[in-house]
Amino acid sequence: MGVNSTVRGSKVKPASVRVALGSDLRRLQFGELPPDSKPMKTVGPGVRELRAKSRDNQFRAIYFLAKSDDVVVPTSPRLQ
Repeated sequence: MGVNSTVRGSKVKPASVRVALGSDLRRLQFGELPPDSKPMKTVGPGVRELRAKSRDNQFRAIYFLAKSDDVVVPTSPRLQ
């Protein structure tokens, strides 16, 4: 399973948030569903959300589980 994004290169500043989202994406690569993942049915089928908190903010990453076992994470200049 491939991940079409990079958390390390994102503009998310708190390292704890990058680590949390990166760990969740790693779980997806191994076929596991992260514990804080929730479906976003209003966006579309197969679209899910990851959430991570820092001391001051909450961050979200949206991903799509494609039928080809790929995980697609759209990049955004701001992940809040």
